[in-house]
Amino acid sequence: MTATTPQTSGRTSRLTGYLLALAAGATWGTTGPLSTGLYGLMPATSIGFWRVLLGTVCLALWGLAFRRELFRVDRGGWLLVGLGGGCLVALFEVAYQYAIAGAGVAGAARCSTPRP
Repeated sequence: MTATTPQTSGRTSRLTGYLLALAAGATWGTTGPLSTGLYGLMPATSIGFWRVLLGTVCLALWGLAFRRELFRVDRGGWLLVGLGGGCLVALFEVAYQYAIAGAGVAGAARCSTPRP
């Protein structure tokens, strides 16, 4: 019985990982259509801001509910990820929203995808 427990746990963990990756991809796929729909309500910079804020709040709530160890990081780590990573994500979001506004969803997605 002990031999099958780690295998089952590993299989469950892998399946959970695949499902979370699939959910992340599906969520990412809504970026363009959602942003296009929001252009009539607010400027591109606001769309980027609200998307980052909503994502941060959802991740924090998920961490508080299911993964308390997510918040066990030293102060330097919080500053690096929070400020540095936050600035980089905000820069990407603003640029991506302007790209969608200028080139449309397909054009912006094609420009942001690396080519071999």
